[in-house]
Amino acid sequence: MRNAVAAVGLVVALSTAAVAIAFAAMAGRPGGEAPTVMASPSGTGPAEPISASDFCFVESMIFYRVEARELGVVLLDTPEVSPDAEEVATESIAEQDAALDALREQYVAWSAAKPLERSDDGPCAGHGAHADMPGLPTAAQRTELASATGADAERLYIALLQGQTAGVIDLATETLAGGPHGVVRATAEEAVAQGEGMLGTLEELVQQQ
Repeated sequence: MRNAVAAVGLVVALSTAAVAIAFAAMAGRPGGEAPTVMASPSGTGPAEPISASDFCFVESMIFYRVEARELGVVLLDTPEVSPDAEEVATESIAEQDAALDALREQYVAWSAAKPLERSDDGPCAGHGAHADMPGLPTAAQRTELASATGADAERLYIALLQGQTAGVIDLATETLAGGPHGVVRATAEEAVAQGEGMLGTLEELVQQQ
């Protein structure tokens, strides 16, 4: 029962995130050219325009963060998991929750900057096809994690989180190279630092097994 509930819960959480994001993006959108959105990087300084790439970065980070959180929730509900693995999952969940609060606020505030069409490259490449985002687990991998126990579940969790974290670092690095809005720059820099720290933590966990 735990495995079935965990697998369904993970899918529902990701689907809910997708629906909420789509609804927010459609609010106030009459069609045509997306209006210019402005925001101050510091909250007090001069406002800067929000680009489609800025918006796409925020949107993609929400999906990455939600996924990482749900992977941790599944692991914590798994029998015979080591205290070290539980600690990593707990810290990861807290990290995702803190980041998601700010990302969701930015998403709603910047929704008018959502691109009307996908681009061929950059953060908006394949915009909307979140199942194909680099590093995100497949449905089969999520089910496998929800069905595993003990050391097997730990190994799967580590592998999935390593792949996803690498995807986050790549996205953030690409975004930084494009000269993003100041808010996005700070978020991307934090994502790279957190991601590199998490990869180091996961490698230590691997060595302990």
